[in-house]
Amino acid sequence: MHKLVIPSAGLGTRIGPYSKFKNKGLLTIGQRPAISHVIDSFRSINEIVVILGYQGDALRDALISLYPHKELSFIEVDLFSGPGSGLGHSLCAARDLLQCPFIFSPNDAIFINSPEKDFLLPKSANLLGYYRSKDGDNYRLEEFRTIEIDNSKVAKILPKGRGSNLIYTGVCRVDDYSTFWDAMSSDLAIEAGEVIGLASLDQLDGIELDSWNDCGTLESLEHVRNLFRDPSHTILEKENEAIWFSSSRVVKFSSSSDFIRGRVERHSRLPKSLVPVILDVTDHTYVYSHVPGSTLDVHKEPLILFEILDKMYELAWSIPDTKTDSQYLKSLGLAFYRDKTLERCKEYQIRYEETDRPLIINGSRVTSLEDALCRIDWVDLADNCRWAGYHGDFHPDNIIINGSGFYLIDWRQDFGSNFYESGDVYYDLAKFNHGLEINHRLISDGSFKVDWKNRDEVRIDLLQRMSLLNAKRDLYYWITSKHFLPHRVDLITSLIYLNIAVLHEYPYSQFLHLFGRLSLHRYLAADRDVADTISKVDRIGPSSIV
Repeated sequence: MHKLVIPSAGLGTRIGPYSKFKNKGLLTIGQRPAISHVIDSFRSINEIVVILGYQGDALRDALISLYPHKELSFIEVDLFSGPGSGLGHSLCAARDLLQCPFIFSPNDAIFINSPEKDFLLPKSANLLGYYRSKDGDNYRLEEFRTIEIDNSKVAKILPKGRGSNLIYTGVCRVDDYSTFWDAMSSDLAIEAGEVIGLASLDQLDGIELDSWNDCGTLESLEHVRNLFRDPSHTILEKENEAIWFSSSRVVKFSSSSDFIRGRVERHSRLPKSLVPVILDVTDHTYVYSHVPGSTLDVHKEPLILFEILDKMYELAWSIPDTKTDSQYLKSLGLAFYRDKTLERCKEYQIRYEETDRPLIINGSRVTSLEDALCRIDWVDLADNCRWAGYHGDFHPDNIIINGSGFYLIDWRQDFGSNFYESGDVYYDLAKFNHGLEINHRLISDGSFKVDWKNRDEVRIDLLQRMSLLNAKRDLYYWITSKHFLPHRVDLITSLIYLNIAVLHEYPYSQFLHLFGRLSLHRYLAADRDVADTISKVDRIGPSSIV
């Protein structure tokens, strides 16, 4: 039986910011990371060798969590960038584990139809998978090695920028492994990679693969993500986080081990009846059983909203933190709201090289962000937090409706400074409000626009549903019935948009930033009267209603 070897040591520089915090193999495509699609393309192979380098520990943890029943072997290379590095160097590091027939695949070769039968049915063969480039598939041939075929045999493997329209996919099968490894001992193989070993084989058959997709560039990655887009999977990926689904397991990933440690610690403080059981934990992942059901959709289930809010109030929000020193809690609140907001806004401006200036957003003259933030009474905000049990990311997409009940997923890891005991209930309410104002299903469909008229004037638009507006009114009715202050929810919701903008991908990040600035502008200009706040529920910003 063959082994599957997947080199995944490189920096992934061709996909720019997407590989800043993650190995290229961990970029989400559909409901799984890219490397998971590669493994599943050869589902019957149980022995898998993964070559690690950049963000190797995180990649190892992810695969262990996703494939607990596979025989996984990991090889770490000493060089994965700079002089002396290269695909050949990485592959040779796994030589001792590959003294047997094996299949080689890059971690970004994605197939709609599995090539497993093509590669595993022949009893003995050396095989190379190629794709016949066609008009309209947008592949730039100069970026790929191509091949020449003679009677189904590979006559030549050509360097990038030379040759035919037959693209070498990077997927191959090597049965004459002794000959292959002898050739890979040459200096030329260090950077050139496996093609030196393939060229040494006496016979190499070509197999045409119709459903191959490369996701190694920004353009091709976007194309592949659209191909595998699942309308039911509306989670918007962050640069350093992801949620993946594999069989009956859900894997939460973060590039930060502190993040995962905090999530596991906080799990023990959440109502046990409302959260799934954690099955496994690594430094970069935790795993829980898949909860059957669907995320909360107030469009389909408007009446369940009050049931969820009442249950959260009963089991969490009405249980105050009486153990923690009040002054310490005030300092936490100030750091969480003021300091974090200022830091995130600065990060956004640096990342997108934006100068802070007044803007005209949807016809409203909005002051500079610095001026708006200076007008917030941060001390009052921190002094009046409602410290109690909380979720921390109480968003409709993190609420799974299961029969007549519900489960909570993707809770917040702490309320700053590794504080796990409690959090501000207003933050949960604002998160839920945020989920009603900006619906992830509509965002995933691209139902938002940013249209710059000139350097200082912009129009932003967001598609809305009447059911979401009705749910928002119901939320504010519930908020006042429990003696919470709606205008505090308004303020924190605006801060949430400004905080999370830098965590998301462009152009959604820009939309969030502008939406947050407009929301904060309207909050600062609004009447603080509670009744007036309720009557102005439609102050969610520009929208088209469906």
